[in-house]
Amino acid sequence: MASVYALILAGGEGTRFAPLSTPEKPKQFLPLVGEDSLIRQTAARIQSVISSEDWWVATNAKYCELVKSHLSEMNPDHIIGETKKKNTAPAIALAAAALNRMDPESIMVILPSDHVILDNTGFIITLQKAIDTAAGSDSLVTLGITPTWPSSDYGYIEQGEDLGGGVFRVSRFVEKPDRETARQYLDAKRFVWNSGMFVWQTRSILDEMRKHLPVVYQLLQSLQWGAQLPTPKEIGRFFKEVDSVSIDYGVMEKSHRCLVIPAEFGWNDVGTWESLKMLVDSGTVHIGNEVRDHLRKQTLS
Repeated sequence: MASVYALILAGGEGTRFAPLSTPEKPKQFLPLVGEDSLIRQTAARIQSVISSEDWWVATNAKYCELVKSHLSEMNPDHIIGETKKKNTAPAIALAAAALNRMDPESIMVILPSDHVILDNTGFIITLQKAIDTAAGSDSLVTLGITPTWPSSDYGYIEQGEDLGGGVFRVSRFVEKPDRETARQYLDAKRFVWNSGMFVWQTRSILDEMRKHLPVVYQLLQSLQWGAQLPTPKEIGRFFKEVDSVSIDYGVMEKSHRCLVIPAEFGWNDVGTWESLKMLVDSGTVHIGNEVRDHLRKQTLS
């Protein structure tokens, strides 16, 4: 079976959780829920499927040392330091190219570093289904979250053809809707929230980037490579010259290879103090005293 690697996206600055989060220590490095930092929880969640030697992280260059301290068991050579903020597609492209050079049969799992998942067993079952689906096709697989309320804070994915086994073709990606449209999506029962989690063969995503992000793809081809990643100078050049574009807009919304697996595993992107309060009020999570004090101040202000 093909080897599976994880790319954890950890470049965000967590500005919506100020003053608890700071530019020096943003949300993903904080124990917002539970005792461990969110990035630590993300890595621990997948260790039964993907070993630490196969973890990769893309982060702002100034957070590389923080990543090393929170994920000390991973190979530090697998940390991609982004010298400029260019959204998700460039970092994914660089990691995919590196993995494909190492292992042309590789499968890549993309995970945000700062989400909360309450049902780890359910998540792993869904993730394994996505890995098996990607391994047997050239598809780009995304995990969709069955909506539980008409949220206008999330992007949506409309399910298309039912391929069986809980896998659907993607009919379309939809930007964050207004509340009334979100209610219609909820009632239609064929829309899921876009979780930002993806699984694909590296050769498949690189092929789609060649089609839909040709400038990014060509820049990848021009890089001078070291043992596993381009040299630091070349990484700096890449992030200086590459366009800023999200993987959703740059590839997923344009590709005809996209599949979605709807699931429920207690997912929350914990994007605001209000969403954290909802989690706490539900009684399903534990928060420490410092987080609780900040939460109280923010929700009372």
